[in-house]
Amino acid sequence: MNVYILTGGNSRRFGKDKSTLEINGLTFVDILHQTLSPEFDSVTIVGKECVHPHLPFLKDRYQVQTPLNGILTALQYSDNDWNFIISVDMPAISQRLVRLLEENIRGESEAVIPVADGRSYPTCAFYHQNAVEIFDTALQQEKYKLMSVVKKLHPVTVNADLFRKELINVNTPIEYELLKRVMNRNG
Repeated sequence: MNVYILTGGNSRRFGKDKSTLEINGLTFVDILHQTLSPEFDSVTIVGKECVHPHLPFLKDRYQVQTPLNGILTALQYSDNDWNFIISVDMPAISQRLVRLLEENIRGESEAVIPVADGRSYPTCAFYHQNAVEIFDTALQQEKYKLMSVVKKLHPVTVNADLFRKELINVNTPIEYELLKRVMNRNG
């Protein structure tokens, strides 16, 4: 299986690409690469531009800025049935959580996503190749709400309450500071 790290380009809140944010001297991309590469055949970055030339990179298929674009690009490129997709702004993820999600892959579903405290995390999930058409159709119809698309995949949801701190999604400087405190305590 492969892993694809979705990058979003420059963030208005940070004034730079969030993939280049650092914790303990490592960028978010490098933290995710170190965590996930032992578990997967390959780790590839997906985004608008190559900011990390030391890792394989795929350019988003469409210009629109949405996770749907990165997921579609990854699935179209991959030669595996199942692939792990994660947003770069979730660098606290552990191998334990990824294994838990992988253990819940089932034939009747095209997605496996964690849920913690009642909230779904579709940018930290396994997706099946069969989802390509659904993602592509949504993008062509300019329907960019990720959970609306994911619901069509009949996702398996996995209770990840024990992993809630790993699912911190950094969208603001405050969340970045929180993540640094969490990772410094755990690391």
